[in-house]
Amino acid sequence: MNYFNGQPASRLTAEFGTPDQRIEQDGQTILVFRPVMVNIPIPTPTITPPLVNNMGGTYVTPRPSSNYSIRADCQVAFILKNDLVTDWYSQGKDCPSR
Repeated sequence: MNYFNGQPASRLTAEFGTPDQRIEQDGQTILVFRPVMVNIPIPTPTITPPLVNNMGGTYVTPRPSSNYSIRADCQVAFILKNDLVTDWYSQGKDCPSR
């Protein structure tokens, strides 16, 4: 989510859609989105064949794969000043960490 720092509000709506809540407070705007889509990297296993003369055995090694998007049990709020994101916070069990 740190990627959005310095980005305009239009970038947030392009990514998350219409905010669920808009709060004007102390010259700042807070846009709240819930729930949000979160990308989770899913490893794809690689099967390594046995070594010479079948010594060593077969084993599985995870390797990076594409991301999988899920609808998270999470609320994310972005704080904007002059239409630019200055900070964000999240609340919920599936939230991204800082």
